[in-house]
Amino acid sequence: MKTILDCAGGTGYPSIELKQLGWDITYSDGSSAMLDIFTEKLEASKLDMPKYFSRWEDLSQKVPNTYDALMCAGNSFIGINSYESDFAIADEVVKTNMLSAVSEFYNKLNTGGVLYIDLCKADRAAPEKPYSESITDDNAHIFRTISYDSVTNIRTNLTTTTLLSDGSATDTITKVVPLFAEELINLLLEVGFSRVERSTVADADYVDSFFAFKD
Repeated sequence: MKTILDCAGGTGYPSIELKQLGWDITYSDGSSAMLDIFTEKLEASKLDMPKYFSRWEDLSQKVPNTYDALMCAGNSFIGINSYESDFAIADEVVKTNMLSAVSEFYNKLNTGGVLYIDLCKADRAAPEKPYSESITDDNAHIFRTISYDSVTNIRTNLTTTTLLSDGSATDTITKVVPLFAEELINLLLEVGFSRVERSTVADADYVDSFFAFKD
């Protein structure tokens, strides 16, 4: 394995750390805000890494080359069906979006390549009771409260982001249709992956990890 595409690059973890270890890694993300933060971190690290702005559905058009491995980490994949309006996404659109994305994951891999992807465990994806979590990085403190409505099958994420530089805070509310392990496995097999294996490594308490293989 030589080349890696981190297609959910976010603020740069673990792309920058992997680059520091000598891996041939390329970054992409569908958020311009994440790309801006990553660019600042990359410049500060004095490293050189290809970087692209691309949604998953557009990887073939926006990101050149194919890769030995592709990463979609941090429970990022669920975000493909996020929305901020009061109108839910239709079920058929939800599946179409996900199939389009995993098809692109497959297309961006070399033969013999592997996709790493993870999801929240079921009790986090659709919690019986709301729960909160907080993260602090070099730029901001992020506080989230996640709840789930079993009647509408909607997971709501209320996020407060406080910038460390000036203390200013921004609230956002996003909603998603949750995705569960068996649904993800079926999607991956449907687009052509030959097999999908659940990681046997002890992951974080809230996430399940999967490897999908392109033979």
